[in-house]
Amino acid sequence: MVNFLFHTLNAYLVFKITRDYFDDVKILKLFTSLFYLLHPVQVESVVWISSLRGLSATSFALLFLLSFLKGRRIAYVYFLLGLLCKPTMIAIFPYGILLSFIKNKVLPKKSKELLIIGSALSLVFFYIHKSDVLSTHFDSIDSLLRFKLTLSSVSLYLINLLFPFRLSFDYQINPFTISYLEEIRQLTPLLLLSPCFILGLSGLLLKKEYKERALLGLGFLILLTPHIGLVLHDFNNISVVSDRYLNLPLFAFALFLGKIFVGFISYFKARFDKLSPLIHFYFVLLLLAPLSFYQTLKWNDPVELLGQSNRFMSVREAILLGIANQYQNKGDIRNARANLKNALAANPNSHEALSALLEVNEKNPDPREENYIINHVQNPFFNMTTEFYIPLIKLYMKRSFYHEAKELIDYAIINKVDLKEAYLLKGQLEETRRNDVLLSYRKLEIHFKLKGNFKEALFYCEKFLKLKPFDENALERKNNYLEKLD
Repeated sequence: MVNFLFHTLNAYLVFKITRDYFDDVKILKLFTSLFYLLHPVQVESVVWISSLRGLSATSFALLFLLSFLKGRRIAYVYFLLGLLCKPTMIAIFPYGILLSFIKNKVLPKKSKELLIIGSALSLVFFYIHKSDVLSTHFDSIDSLLRFKLTLSSVSLYLINLLFPFRLSFDYQINPFTISYLEEIRQLTPLLLLSPCFILGLSGLLLKKEYKERALLGLGFLILLTPHIGLVLHDFNNISVVSDRYLNLPLFAFALFLGKIFVGFISYFKARFDKLSPLIHFYFVLLLLAPLSFYQTLKWNDPVELLGQSNRFMSVREAILLGIANQYQNKGDIRNARANLKNALAANPNSHEALSALLEVNEKNPDPREENYIINHVQNPFFNMTTEFYIPLIKLYMKRSFYHEAKELIDYAIINKVDLKEAYLLKGQLEETRRNDVLLSYRKLEIHFKLKGNFKEALFYCEKFLKLKPFDENALERKNNYLEKLD
């Protein structure tokens, strides 16, 4: 109930800010506040008791905007209170400067002073909350992966806002998630959505009449920044895309969409003049209110809660493992594999899921699945344990990953993991590598023989004999080459 009251207050503050600073368009304040009040992404913020800090921080952030745009010094008190509730509120400072520029067409008179104060507060709160803001894996990620993580985070937030019927709850993003999305071929379209949105804003910015809308869209990205890519992390995830983080950015998004909606009405003014202004935003009520109610009911369903929310990771993993086991018993290997992969996506270090996937692949080999397993275990964030040494050695040898197989065999021997099997595999690996080398020498020998280059053919025949000195066929071929060269 407290969360609901805070949410109601925030919706009123959105209405008041829009009315005071965009009073030239009556419909805008109604659209923006209704959109903010009823959008289904707000459900998670209201029904989660732990989201009170986000709601209270948003209240102080909106009070800061209201005071800041009027030039009142109490704005800094609200800003500080917002930061004490949640450090990600730091983004409201540059957003306030941007709104002031949009309204007055110039930066605030004390812009330098504001920049210094904002930067100082940013550094102080970043230092205080560094362990909560930056992932412990930050330094071990390459630039390309950072880029993918950031773009996919922005895209997923946009999807949550534009398709509110998509009940996503938490969506955890880490290197394993990226690998999984690449495997199921969903990463590329996801990575393209955010650049398309940014390019669209850039296109609007080039036209003078659309400049205000483009800047409002840019403001939305500013408020979203603390929640994307390598900034926010949760548990073992580098980024978590969750509806509750959209509480404040939704205000900027609602204002941005409101301006587009007003432009739409102006364009079709002749058709809309005869209708009451209330008609223009009734569609928002008819669309968003039932969706919010439906999502609220979802949170009241324990099965949906356990099935959709990654906050209950271990439970969700157990359910997926159980489902995979049922499919496996029925002989449906495809669905068994799919559920095991989903279990790994929920918990990338799930040893049960990986062991089951290795077992399924041993009975029903599939090169694509073998590549998936190898990519997963080679990820630097995977917690390798001794139980995987022997099955992975066999898989590496099958796929001709001899260097990786030898490394794991050495580890198995050092750690005394199933020594009999480890030494047996070591012998098999040496024999396999030897046979591969012999086959390569033989192929090269035949290649030069067919070309009539008996000197090179003799060279590779002798290399062959060094590894297999008593091979009668090779000895005979060597004599033939010598005779021809004489």
